[in-house]
Amino acid sequence: MAPEIRRPYDRALAALQAGNHKEAETVLLELTRKYPDLSGPFANLGIVYQRTGRSAEAVAMFKKAIAINPEQPAYYNQLGIVHRGAGRFAEAQRAYTNALEVDANYPLAHLNLAILYDLYLGEPGKAMTHYRRYGELYPADRQQVEKWIVDLQQRTRKTGQAQAQEAG
Repeated sequence: MAPEIRRPYDRALAALQAGNHKEAETVLLELTRKYPDLSGPFANLGIVYQRTGRSAEAVAMFKKAIAINPEQPAYYNQLGIVHRGAGRFAEAQRAYTNALEVDANYPLAHLNLAILYDLYLGEPGKAMTHYRRYGELYPADRQQVEKWIVDLQQRTRKTGQAQAQEAG
């Protein structure tokens, strides 16, 4: 990346990390105007909008980033997070799945699919598959993943027992 792009981009990322969303937004908007073929400023603008509660604008920015660079699984993953937060679970599932079509080993898409299946869609078997895959791909979280899996197994057993009692 050329220095005339790198400097303001780094400044925008630092502002974003510091929680200075207004400054990050200002710099990123300028970068998107000057360099409309770069996906990173659009994606980070999507993060700014997501963090400031502007879901529709976040979706638009992630879609723009994806249109420019459809081979970046992080963009689909972030789009899925926005959709999940807005209660659009089918769209979230599609976005996470798209991330995995780009990179089957992208750990965060596995994690977010697991969470979606577990907590929002009530599909424990699918959740288990993605929790396990996330744990394989990101061993630093393996202990935490094992706890999630045990919790999911316990909840699934309790649900099965309750359903058996209702049927009996």
